[in-house]
Amino acid sequence: MKPPSLIIALFFIASSAYGICATGTFDPKISPRAAPAAPAPKRCRDANAVDAADMTGRWHAIFGGSGNGSSTGTSAADAIGDALIELGPHPDYQGSLQGSVMRGGATSPLAGDIEDGELLLEESANGTNITATWTGRVLDGSCGQTIEGTWNDALTSTTRPFTLKWLASAPPPAPEASVQAQPKVTLPPAAAQR
Repeated sequence: MKPPSLIIALFFIASSAYGICATGTFDPKISPRAAPAAPAPKRCRDANAVDAADMTGRWHAIFGGSGNGSSTGTSAADAIGDALIELGPHPDYQGSLQGSVMRGGATSPLAGDIEDGELLLEESANGTNITATWTGRVLDGSCGQTIEGTWNDALTSTTRPFTLKWLASAPPPAPEASVQAQPKVTLPPAAAQR
């Protein structure tokens, strides 16, 4: 026969477990497997007040007609068409932007500024030389979500009108603590054999 204290302990464990049994309906708001929340809507800003923080995120670049210059199909805008732009804060210049443009399987770095609603981005196909510029203006009434302007190929002088449409916020950077390397723990050979 088991001692009475063990029987009482088992009774309390069993009664405690009964209280935490699933007895309700599935609520995705409190489930640890719930889908991540949608990105917060972009704050509505006057076109002249849009700053680098407002530009952070992903943008769809839509190129328009032939613009001014040749239409030979030799420039990136002629050959590839629409692009995806991702922008974030420049690590070295406060208030400036850094990012990339992706189109047709190629990615080129971008850097630039926005001031008083005027956007200037410099593109570099090789990471060193400026191969194209993006100059544009935030559209009034677009809450900073639409920019229209001109893309200029610096090599061929081809220009193309473009429209940038804001897609989503960029994911937040990882916290400093999670980026730092954790110390490696090595067990002595005798402990590893146990």
